[in-house]
Amino acid sequence: MLTIKQIMALKAGNKRKSVKVDENLYVDVLPSGTKSWIFRKMFNGQKLKKNLGRVDSVSLYEARRARDELLQELETSYSSGSQRNEKGVTFAEVAQEWMRVKCVPCTGQKNIDRQQRRLDHYVLPVFGNCECKSITGPQILALLRQIEADGHFELAHRIANLMSMIFRFGVACGYTDRDVVPDLR
Repeated sequence: MLTIKQIMALKAGNKRKSVKVDENLYVDVLPSGTKSWIFRKMFNGQKLKKNLGRVDSVSLYEARRARDELLQELETSYSSGSQRNEKGVTFAEVAQEWMRVKCVPCTGQKNIDRQQRRLDHYVLPVFGNCECKSITGPQILALLRQIEADGHFELAHRIANLMSMIFRFGVACGYTDRDVVPDLR
């Protein structure tokens, strides 16, 4: 466990370096000398990483508190997910959790908005209330063919990839047994 004095004394090198401060809390030191608090954790076989702010604007106490809140949020989502798993999880629930856990911490706002629009406009009206385990390849193919019939071939490919990412997340969390999208290739 590092103290704030030791953290401030860290020197920048030629490459970005990451130094462990506490459990799931790191300091990234960039070659420019900028130091940022980073939350890192392996969760359900996936690496989660989130920037908690710069060392000069967020105190060590605040960084630890933010880390604890993120850990609590992950634990809550995991426990509520295992409760929902008994009665069947809908595709909309898995997609919402994927957006919160995987998409939002790892990408920019423009991409988040684009993915959410695709889900809201094309995927969720068809599969939102379906149990994730019950969705089949032919059902997905029917949606993709409908999108292609409108002349949006690239969009159909991107929606298939989006659905595949959500299914893989669902497999990792135990909501479904497999990703059925690769069967369409």
